[in-house]
Amino acid sequence: MNMPYYILVFALAAALPVAAQDAADPQLAALLAEAAQNNPDVQAARRETNAARSRISPAGALDDPMLEAGVLNYPVESRSFKTEDITMKMIGVTQRLPYPGKRALRRDVAQKEALAVESNVQELVNRVRRDVKVGYFELGFVDESLRLAERNRRILEQYLSISEARYGVGQGTQADVLKAQTQVSKMLEELIKLGRERPMLEAELNRAAGRGAAPATVNPPPAQAREATLRLPEIPHHGNECQQRVPTPVWAAPRRT
Repeated sequence: MNMPYYILVFALAAALPVAAQDAADPQLAALLAEAAQNNPDVQAARRETNAARSRISPAGALDDPMLEAGVLNYPVESRSFKTEDITMKMIGVTQRLPYPGKRALRRDVAQKEALAVESNVQELVNRVRRDVKVGYFELGFVDESLRLAERNRRILEQYLSISEARYGVGQGTQADVLKAQTQVSKMLEELIKLGRERPMLEAELNRAAGRGAAPATVNPPPAQAREATLRLPEIPHHGNECQQRVPTPVWAAPRRT
């Protein structure tokens, strides 16, 4: 009995270092640099980091001294300091001295808080970089989809012209013409949908990069397939490296047995 089956092949390509991937696309590298510098969330987090660092030294300092001034036994009736011998004027300075070791502990706590804030900043930068990369590649996917949809539209319009010509001379059926018209209409709808989706993706990408009100247009280059030669003993090693990545399924041609 002949039964078709499909073989699902997962590409286990060795991952390039992050810096190498960024350097391979200057436009993406520029977007990542802008995001790290101009993203509003990153800027706010860095200001918070600077504020946390500035609190380290004051945390270990002594409290502010207090200046005291007063008058005792002031005569209300005469309102003179020379009338009564017991009238006294006082002035003094007080300074609170914490228990030994408390100042160092307060400084250590402030340092730990500053380190925690710095870690949050780095996490935020990584998240922004991820958002920029995802938006960039989604934009490239939409551009490639637009190109393919436009090519398919031209092919379908040629097929529609052929069907109409064949129907006009009695060699084709009206069903073929209607089918071709339906496919052309679907492809036009797909082009309209992709055309609406692209500006939204580009605006989201520019927002993540922290660009101004009139940013430059982003045009990701077409995706290029990269070949990787793997030897059989190396496959488990590369599989462990790529276990965090989403594999790309490639459907092989059907076989019959």
